[in-house]
Amino acid sequence: MDHPEFNQFAEHAVERYRNDGYCKTPVIVPPDLIARVVEHMDRVVDGEYETGREPHALHFSPDDAPEKIRKVDQPHLCDNTIQELVNLPEIGKYAAALTGAKMVQAFAVQLLIKPPGGSRAGHVGWHQDKLYWPYWKGTEGLLTAWVALSDVTLNSGPIRFVRGSQRWGLCEGGAFFEPDHENQKRAIKVPTGEEWVEEPLPLSPGEVSFHHCLTFHASGPNLESYPRRSFALHLRTDQTDVALDEYYTQHLDDPIHAPIIYRA
Repeated sequence: MDHPEFNQFAEHAVERYRNDGYCKTPVIVPPDLIARVVEHMDRVVDGEYETGREPHALHFSPDDAPEKIRKVDQPHLCDNTIQELVNLPEIGKYAAALTGAKMVQAFAVQLLIKPPGGSRAGHVGWHQDKLYWPYWKGTEGLLTAWVALSDVTLNSGPIRFVRGSQRWGLCEGGAFFEPDHENQKRAIKVPTGEEWVEEPLPLSPGEVSFHHCLTFHASGPNLESYPRRSFALHLRTDQTDVALDEYYTQHLDDPIHAPIIYRA
């Protein structure tokens, strides 16, 4: 990818990713693809699977509060349009620029819809992604691309990152589904000499944020009148090694489950 926007991104974002543990891109997802994916993500949430395959897991039920976040693991298995988004080459190229990787693979995908309503039911708790990835050795070459498909404003529950927390190692106290952010922060031990500094990261539709697997992040309630829509693409590079034989490492040779989205 050799154009002014990418060159400008590479010049500033690599340093920010290394120093702060996160950064964002310009708009890289085409508007027509966004429109199609939005329609298809609603179908998946409603249980319509065009490929005939089910997702790996659903983290909601009809009895949940309407404001609770809707989370679907591996939605690309059951929908070709979502698979198209996951395979978008630009995401892989930006990830490679950040990490210096020669290969980038999406080993896990999450569909995320944060409904409006403004209650704590829509919270995502403070956590580090590596907490949920014991099947990878170490932390090198592990990151997440968070793809915005709606206008992610300060009022819609954007991701809040803790600047520099990727240097803290794996800490106790993180949990994705914990709604009490303040209680979590009291439980998380910030290393001596470090400081808890949060930054929200608003995104326009089609922009992507990247964060290191040890970067603490969370999100609050959606106070807008529309759903906050996104996908989390969990990425590994050629710098990683498998630690455990588990679901997400058993399908690395399957281009549907775990597509390679960049190769030098």
